[in-house]
Formats: sequence, structure tokens, C-alpha cells
Amino acid sequence: MLTCMTWSPMTSNTQAILICLLAYICFDLMAVHVRVLSEGYSPQELSVYRNILGVIPTVALLAYTRELRFEFALYKIKQWKLALLRGIFVAIAQLLFYKALVNLELATVSALGQTNATFVVLIVSSPQIMYHFSIEFLELAVSPLHMVA
Repeated sequence: MLTCMTWSPMTSNTQAILICLLAYICFDLMAVHVRVLSEGYSPQELSVYRNILGVIPTVALLAYTRELRFEFALYKIKQWKLALLRGIFVAIAQLLFYKALVNLELATVSALGQTNATFVVLIVSSPQIMYHFSIEFLELAVSPLHMVA
């Protein structure tokens, strides 16, 4: 007996997997463009252009969804030290990524880029490093028990 197949909406897992695949494709396309443009521009220039041009679609999307607000009190960051540190790390990582794209083959850079989960596990698995970092730099009240958990 034949049954009629019906369309069912995507599960959240399927949607998340498709979004991850789309993100990987976009990152690889960006890497190809950086590789091609690196013949005429330095990695520092490409990083600045990418960041400036990356703001335009973000602001456009916020304006389109009516989430863009010009009330600066809404944008106050309570943990500004953490946000500043994150921004510095992202800028350095992006610049080093572009430098690697200029000097190495695209496949090598892409393969090495997939090892970031390993480094996150190594850093987070050391409770002492995380404990001292959170106490001294971020001034957070974190007990050693929380870090072990």
C-alpha cells in the first residue's frame, strides 16, 4: 500500500546543521577572496575593509527589523573589560588568519581553522588558568568549585 508523503518542517537540528554548512561555505568564500585580493592589498588593509564593509549589512538588518536604536544607554556593556579583550583577540585572530591565507595554501589554512575546538578544550580544561583570569582581570567572584564544574 502506497502512502502519500507529506512535507514536514525542518527540525531545529537540521536547520542548525544547514546554517553551519552555509557558514563554512561563506568563510571559505571569504578566504578565497582574501587570497585573490592579497596580491594587491596587505592583510591589514583587507582586515580594515572587511570590518568596515561588515558593519553595513549588520546596520541594514537592524534597521530592517526595527531593532536599531540610537539610545546609547541601551548599549552600555557591564563587563566592558571582557568585551574589550574579546575585540582585541578577534582583531588579532583575523589579522593572523589573513596573514596565513597569504602565506599558506587555502586547504592548509582551512584544515588548521577546524582545530579551534581543540584549543578551546585545552584552555577551558585548566581550571587554574580560568580561575586566575576571571578573578584578576575580569574581577568576577568565581569560586574554584564553579571552575571545576
